[in-house]
Amino acid sequence: MAEPASLKRAQIRKHINWLRGHLPDPPTAVSGCFSVPGHMLQAVAASGFSAQALQAIADNMGSFLGLLGSAKVCVSRQGSGWHAPPAQAGSYTGGSRPEIHVVLQPHLTVDQALGVLAHECTHRYLEYRGALPPDKSEAEVMTDVAGAYLGLGGILLKGYEPAEWTTDYWRTAVAYGWTRHAHSIGYVAAALLRLAIAESAVQRRMVALAAPLGWPAQLWVGLLVWRARRRDRKSEERRRARALALLHKCAELERNYRQFGVRLLALSQRRPGCIRPDDACKLVQLAHKLQLGQLEPALAVALKQAQALAEAQRAAEEDLSRIEGRISSLAGTLHEWDALLSKYA
Repeated sequence: MAEPASLKRAQIRKHINWLRGHLPDPPTAVSGCFSVPGHMLQAVAASGFSAQALQAIADNMGSFLGLLGSAKVCVSRQGSGWHAPPAQAGSYTGGSRPEIHVVLQPHLTVDQALGVLAHECTHRYLEYRGALPPDKSEAEVMTDVAGAYLGLGGILLKGYEPAEWTTDYWRTAVAYGWTRHAHSIGYVAAALLRLAIAESAVQRRMVALAAPLGWPAQLWVGLLVWRARRRDRKSEERRRARALALLHKCAELERNYRQFGVRLLALSQRRPGCIRPDDACKLVQLAHKLQLGQLEPALAVALKQAQALAEAQRAAEEDLSRIEGRISSLAGTLHEWDALLSKYA
């Protein structure tokens, strides 16, 4: 029984979210969609899929992705005879001497050969970035989704189109024709690959990634990107407001801290009998902490970090949460001190 399309869409979104958390921003050296130079395409067709021609395209893809070094492209040909099971279209061997293996199957098209290169180059990119899929059973699907996320979606989409050919002319008394054959490669259906391209364009806020989908879909993706950017601006405004509030709160805590010495001195001038014995012990400890300035380094660090967040172009959520926790802890300590001194105000 086929897996529901909605579940597959959820998986694609899960893969893209995982990639966003494990890849740099931007993830590639060149933004937008990758395209093969025309003279390289002509060289592949003219040379009959030679290793040298495919090597030039693989190196070009590597430069686009920001990969250092080069992976050797090896080409082998599948034996004739379509009754035999088809060989794997390509594979990648990593390590210190990475290699990309391309199997030239009968009737392999130029677009399919490029799709193999794009898929295997994505394998190399994920290894280079240390972003290997956590679930090995989903490694190949994740690699195709990653290719769409990185800007290789157009190459994969064309490469995964079936290659069609005809054989065995036949004729009967009422009809005649040829036997039609089709062979495709890839791990993700075309419809879901298109969804991965669109979702990647929205997540990266880059309409250009949706160019392989055509203008109607690209316009829709452009609207989704505009809405996403609008949400980003509102979220950033809220984070900036939180950062400014934290800065004001931290400055207020520092001012209150400076008053504790004055309040404690005023309390020390009263008659000792008015202070309860258990509170007297706490007040002595408080005076000792104020004399040593135990809270001053924490206040200074919190104030410095809050000021840096307020002045930053973009305040990260984890940084805000960390400073909020630190300021909340300091506020709790000062609140305890204030409650103690307020008993004898």
